[in-house]
Amino acid sequence: MWSDNEASIDLLRFRSLAKTIDDVITTDSLLPTTIGVFGDWGSGKSTLLKMIQNDLEGMDGVMCLTFNGWLFEGYEDAKTALMGSIIDALEEHAKANESIFAKSGALITKLLGRVSWMQAIGLVGKYGLPILLGMPQLAALTAAADMMKTQPTSPEELSKLIKANPKELQEIRRDIRDFRKDFAQLLHETEVRTLVVFIDDLDRCLPETVIATLEAIRLFLFVPNTVFILGADERLVEYAARTRFPATPGVERELALGKDYLEKLIQIPLRIPPLSGGEIESYMNLLFAEKALDSDCYSSLCEKLTQAKPADVFARTFDIESARNILKQDDVSLIQADLDLTARIVPILSQGLGGNPRRTKRFLNTMILRMKLSKERGIDLQQRVLVKLMVLEYTKSEFFKQIANLQILQEGKPNELKEAEKYVIGAATETDKENLELAQATDLPAQKSKLKDSKSAAHTSGQDTSESSLSWQVQTWVTDEWMLRWLKLDPILADIDLRPYFYIAHDKVGGFTGSQLRLTPRAREVLNRLISPQEVTRKIGLKDLETLNEADVNSIFQSLTDQIRQMEGSATTQLERTLFDVVEKKRDLLPQLIAFYEALPDLRIVPAIPPMLLRVSKDTPAEGIARNLMTRWSSSSNQGLASASKQILNRKN
Repeated sequence: MWSDNEASIDLLRFRSLAKTIDDVITTDSLLPTTIGVFGDWGSGKSTLLKMIQNDLEGMDGVMCLTFNGWLFEGYEDAKTALMGSIIDALEEHAKANESIFAKSGALITKLLGRVSWMQAIGLVGKYGLPILLGMPQLAALTAAADMMKTQPTSPEELSKLIKANPKELQEIRRDIRDFRKDFAQLLHETEVRTLVVFIDDLDRCLPETVIATLEAIRLFLFVPNTVFILGADERLVEYAARTRFPATPGVERELALGKDYLEKLIQIPLRIPPLSGGEIESYMNLLFAEKALDSDCYSSLCEKLTQAKPADVFARTFDIESARNILKQDDVSLIQADLDLTARIVPILSQGLGGNPRRTKRFLNTMILRMKLSKERGIDLQQRVLVKLMVLEYTKSEFFKQIANLQILQEGKPNELKEAEKYVIGAATETDKENLELAQATDLPAQKSKLKDSKSAAHTSGQDTSESSLSWQVQTWVTDEWMLRWLKLDPILADIDLRPYFYIAHDKVGGFTGSQLRLTPRAREVLNRLISPQEVTRKIGLKDLETLNEADVNSIFQSLTDQIRQMEGSATTQLERTLFDVVEKKRDLLPQLIAFYEALPDLRIVPAIPPMLLRVSKDTPAEGIARNLMTRWSSSSNQGLASASKQILNRKN
């Protein structure tokens, strides 16, 4: 298995990103500056920050310091924690040279005393800070919100409050100027040419800590020859700003406020892009190589890939072909099976991983853990079968649970799966080369047409692959573009007893719980908005949904369906409306939505569901399957559901 900590070797091809930031830091004319290294949870921010720090630590006159606000959260004020940590580090640096400490010791003592004083009396109030940052509207809105919580406020009083200037403001400004002046002098006296402060895990902190840390940088520490590098998910920092400074009502205004605040504090934003399918394959292959090859061989491999010309993108991708060009044949044989596995699964797994290195590593760790667990329990598993099922689990969770239920009822060999594989493979092998690539089609209407055209060829050979003969589960699967590709993926599962594979994955299928554990911080934030009782907050959540990758969207969908399963009665009404709103935004989830409601007992389904299902499925390839489901509901013992379904089916339009 692999550690979840930042990597010591560049497996993500971050060298160019690190070099870009190195150049900024070593260009004096660009200092002082604040650099934001932005990326999703698990995208490799900590790894990139570590690479930059390793580059800088050997440079003359450069002092690096790492600060983790998350570790200080709950212990003391984040502003003074950051300020005190930096001055403590400068004191340690000065003590290493007696002459430097002799001339800077008094100033260090003075600054540490001032930090303690600030912490004790709360010098920098929450209304004064935004004004000093050049954003007085934030102070006004914050103060207005506080007043309205405690007493009725007339428009005249509000206007007066917004224009008011705290009496302490001039004193605050003077103390901040003095602190900055002394801090700049301290850097000079300790002979630190450039101070670089790395602040990681900021997006793990509470909104108050996030804002306090940013304010400390800009108000007290932003002096010549300083660089602050923040690793965070920028969307969570924007959310912290919106939470800290309430805005006027309105989705667009609230979103703009967080963005404006972040842009005010970050001069140079650098965003880490998600990995492409080829990059994920290369990353997985290098992880396997790390386990199989000896350390010298592995280090040499990584070095050769790093030294490839920047323009030669494909030469830097590690696959079986490049392995044969770089490694000895004996070494290639050690990893050939693993590289073959990744080449087959990555094209469809990449959607579930969302281009995220941490998800990729956790997928592989889960696979290895399950293989080890099965061995300990005396269960014989084929790795290829396990991986294929895990690909489904990570990417299409509702279909995974559906097959889990089917195999329980049919001694591990669901007929529906056999029927689906026969249908897809039959359609692909009985037609021309274009239909051979049917499962990889991207145009769903065209894909459905190809499926229909392939029936005649299949019937000629005696196969019955007509859509009308398919069970409802299979009809749902073949409507989903991704599921078609998964069904065609080796190995074929029709004659394999799946019970041991689902037994070893019982943490995912036993009680249909734990889906929120897979949510990234960003996905959790969006989910919390989607389930908010406030309409405006839900609208923000739906807008934010469009910014998420497919893996996060699937996790949110799974969390909503899991909650609906566990709740009863009217408590599910708002959740179900939210679920349909999500599917309306992300139509790729429609087949999973139909599978979810097919599996629910009829008595759990309220009459509002059929019209909502028609709304999201109308004019899509899944509309026919949705109507088939409503046809079944029309004869249900749940009279309300039956009546609503009949009304939908009887409509002309």
